[in-house]
Formats: sequence, C-alpha cells, structure tokens
Amino acid sequence: MPITATKNHFSSAAALHKFTPSVLCEFLANFPTYMRQHGVELPSPHAATPKNMPYQAICAACMATNIDPDFNRILFFATKLGDANGYAVIQDQMAFRSIRPTMDYRTCSYADIPLLVWLSGRESHSELLEQSYASLNIHSKSAYRYYAPTRDRRKEFKPLNDETRQTLVAELADHFTGDPANLQVKVIEYSYEHEIWYMIRYPGHPIKPDAMTADGKDADASYTPGHYDAVVYHKTYGDLRLNTVRKKDHQRYRISFGHALLDEENAFDPTRQLITLAPLRGECAHLFHDQGPYPRLLPVEISYFDIDQPGLRTTLRAMKKDGDLLRYRPEHRMNSLTPETVDAIQYAKLRYKLDESSAWHNLTIHQGMDLSFERDGDSMLLEEWLRDHGFILNALRA
Repeated sequence: MPITATKNHFSSAAALHKFTPSVLCEFLANFPTYMRQHGVELPSPHAATPKNMPYQAICAACMATNIDPDFNRILFFATKLGDANGYAVIQDQMAFRSIRPTMDYRTCSYADIPLLVWLSGRESHSELLEQSYASLNIHSKSAYRYYAPTRDRRKEFKPLNDETRQTLVAELADHFTGDPANLQVKVIEYSYEHEIWYMIRYPGHPIKPDAMTADGKDADASYTPGHYDAVVYHKTYGDLRLNTVRKKDHQRYRISFGHALLDEENAFDPTRQLITLAPLRGECAHLFHDQGPYPRLLPVEISYFDIDQPGLRTTLRAMKKDGDLLRYRPEHRMNSLTPETVDAIQYAKLRYKLDESSAWHNLTIHQGMDLSFERDGDSMLLEEWLRDHGFILNALRA
C-alpha cells in the first residue's frame, strides 16, 4: 500500500528528518516483527541521532506493498495530523474527552506530536488519533442538507447506548459493505450543548495506486480509502442535517438515526424545506448591522428571478475590493438588496469573519434545504445567527 500522497511524512529519507530521532525510534520499536521483516535495525531511542538512523530502510518499510495494516493506519493519521492544524484538533479532542496530556507538547515538533499521543495513549485512548482526524474532516469545506422533523419528538430523544450503537453500526455496515459485522464502519460521536455530531467512517472503492516494488516491478496492490460523513442532530430544534460524500446515502441515515435516537424510522421529512431566503426580500440592511455576539457578516452575492424579466435570472456580485453588496444599493431602496419586483431568490452568498484579526470566509444559503459552509468548524455559531434571523425555519413552530 505505497501511497505517498497519504503518508508523505514517511515517504522519503528527507521527510523522516521532520521527526526527532528518539521519538521515531520509540514509535517504530512497537512493531518489532514488521521492522525485522524489512531489515530495519534501530538504535536505542536515547542513542538515536540523524547520523545513525537507517532512514532509507525505514522509508522502504513504511511504503512497502505488504505493510502491516495497523502500522499503516498510524502512519496515515500521523501525516494528516502532523502540522499546526492537526495539533490544534488533537488539543481540542483531548480537552473534549477529558484526557490529560502526559507531557508539554509545546516543546515538540508538529510531526512528533501524533506519534507521542499514540505512544502515551495506546491503552487508555487508542482511538484518539482517528477521532482527531474525523474532527479535522468536519472543518473542511462542505455542504449540508437539512431535514425537518415530521413532528415534535424531542422528549423521545435518547443518546446512543451500547445496544443502540451496535444496532446502528450494523445497519450502516450492511448498507455500505453488505456485511453487518464489517469492522471498517464506525460511528464517532461528539456531543455539545445543543447538538450531537456523528462522524461515520466507511470504506470507499478500492484504488490501485501507481506503485512499484524495490526491484522495479509493478506492485499489484490496492487500498481502500476511508470516507467520512457527518450527521448532526439538533436537540433544541429537532432537525437533522447531513454532510455526505454520496446523496444516495441520505435515506439510510434518516431512517437509521431516526430509529436509533428517536425510536422512529420516519422521524425526518425528506421533502419539507427548512432554508429560506425570505429575510433578504425587501428591507434587509439591518440584518448586517450591530450583530452583537455573532460573527461580522456581509452580503457579497445574490441571485434571483424578477417578475419584470420572466425566465431570466439576475445575479448581483460585489467586486472583490469592496466585498459588500450593500455598497451598490439604489438610492430609492437604500435598505434593500433586490428590487421590489423580485419573484424568488435562488441563493445568497455571505462572507464573515469571527473577529477583526481573522480571515474572511464564505457561507452560501440556498433556497430549500441546503447550506454550504467554507469552514464547518464555524457552523454552530453561524447557525445561531441564521436561525435567529429567520433563514432556518423552526419546523416545530411552522
């Protein structure tokens, strides 16, 4: 499974110099049989230096086609989490799960930290790296589809217990692999005050990389990449939102999570629209003034149909140097973004920043059921603003 793109911290002798020799030796020493099979002779950790490290042999073992699956998994997570962003996510996950660090990681290189975390927690919290990687995935750019509850079942909500989790994982494993006992499918949970996030890991389609063995022959090897979907249940509003690789999996998630959390397979409506752009019709400039505890938001693009121009869609877009569509308001409609004759708004793009020192990011609101967040990590705070200002309807009141 020699996939340089997913294990590039281990793909060359130069890349291995990112690690402190003693840390790398201590980590590799946990796989003695595999190291011996590949002729890797390690110095003792306290005596390891860049000069006596067998970097070429280590690299060959890490990128071999017959690599040990558990070893390979850790190399993958160590690469994905071995930078400043990865360290921040690991810190968050440790705090979230009340795990106390065994050392001051601020004195370590970013590359070392995932290996040290694994070394210190392989018995007490062996899945911390995977939980951190799953969390890192939810900070990537993505789109969510919102599903309204069919009725108010909030009092019937029950967190997953061992039995319901087992049933849920078996249903999802059967859906994704055809085998209810497949261990590649996993549900990772993150519980917050108002929301519960579930990251679902499942295998994708096998891929054959362009790889070769040490003797120059093609390596007839394949690997199965892991995919992650996000399912979020809102305990206050009772709705469900999904961020998935494949749209065709939505029905399975609605049924399985409805049954697991609410004991009702038809708990979420697949057709009812929760996202509306009605707040942007008419006077709306006040929405972007005095935003209190929320991020600073500004409209940068809006697309709509006008009853005076049937069949034609108009899209207004702010120039990049301005970054604010409100600058172009006509004099006779100083508090509006659209003309009085607007028929239907299709989508609107807002930009936001959490504070004056942070960068601007985008949020796209689609009429119907979809929201696109550039950074999922900000979505909970942005959701509060969207709900408070009427962009996300409260299905239990409507």
